[in-house]
Amino acid sequence: AKLWLVIQPGNGGPVEDWVNCEKMALSSPDTTMVVINGALDKVRGGFYPAVFFPKLAATVDRFWKKFDPAFYLKPFSDKGVYGW
Repeated sequence: AKLWLVIQPGNGGPVEDWVNCEKMALSSPDTTMVVINGALDKVRGGFYPAVFFPKLAATVDRFWKKFDPAFYLKPFSDKGVYGW
């Protein structure tokens, strides 16, 4: 594959989705990964404590903190509520 498009990993689903993204990237380092609605601010910001999520915590510095955010999009459901 030349591109992996990962939609909403872990956010609203199993936390292992984020761990599996790192496994995918390691299995094919030449493939570009684009994550949409990944809640990476939660993953990188410590929202998931290492004591309860040790596998996820192990991936944060090693993998997730290397991601470059391209856009921050507001949820469509917020239209009219937060100053649109």
